[in-house]
Amino acid sequence: AESDVALKAMWHEKPMANLADYPSHELQLYKAIDYLIALPASQNFREIFQAVDPKRSAAVGSNSNRMLEELGRESRHSIVGISFPQKQEAEISGLDWATYEKIHWASINTNYTPIRAKGEELKGLLSGAKEVRITTPGGTDLTFSMGDRLVFADDGVLSSDEKNNKVMFARFASLPGGWMDFAPQENTVNGKIVVPQARCNYQPMLGVVLDVKNGVAQNFKAQQGGK
Repeated sequence: AESDVALKAMWHEKPMANLADYPSHELQLYKAIDYLIALPASQNFREIFQAVDPKRSAAVGSNSNRMLEELGRESRHSIVGISFPQKQEAEISGLDWATYEKIHWASINTNYTPIRAKGEELKGLLSGAKEVRITTPGGTDLTFSMGDRLVFADDGVLSSDEKNNKVMFARFASLPGGWMDFAPQENTVNGKIVVPQARCNYQPMLGVVLDVKNGVAQNFKAQQGGK
C-alpha cells in the first residue's frame, strides 16, 4: 500500500530519469501470487493527479505499459479490483454524498448473474464484427470494425476459463462490474460522439461533442469544462 503523500511525491517530485523504471520487487511479487484483491491506492486522486506535468504522466505510462507487457507474458494471477465510494467522486459526478454512496454500494452488491449474461451476449456480437454501429438518443452515431481484436466482458465474475486464460486482462474483474473492454481497428472508427456528462483531469465536463474521422478525434467541444 502507498500513502497519498508517497504517491504525490512520486508523481510530482521523483526525478524524471527514474520515472521510467518500474520496481523489480513488485514485478516478482505479482509473478508469485495466484490472486490479487486491488483497492483504490489513494483517498484523493484529484489532489495527486490533477496538476501532473503531461511529460511525467507519459513517462509513468510508459513504465506501466512495459510492466504490464512483462506480467502478461509471465504471470498467471487473477485480479479483483474493488472500489469504495469517495466524496470527491460524488462531487465530480454532481451528486450529494448520501445519494452517491447509496448508488455505489448498491452497484457492488447487485446480482451479477444477469450482468454476466448480457456481457457474454455483447461479447458474441462484437467479436469479429465487420461493422459495429453505436447510436444514442443524445446524438452519438459511431461506426467501426473489430477485425480480430479481443473483446472482454468485465462483469464482476471470474469463471474457471477466465482464471486460466493466458491473456492477463481476461483474468480481471472489477466491483462494481458492467464494462465491455475492447479496442476496435483504429482507422475504421468514424462518426460523432455525444456525451452529456463526463470528466477530464478530475473535473466534470458537460455537453461533450466530438467527431471522429478514420480514428482521429476532431472538432471537440464542451459546454462546460472543455479547457
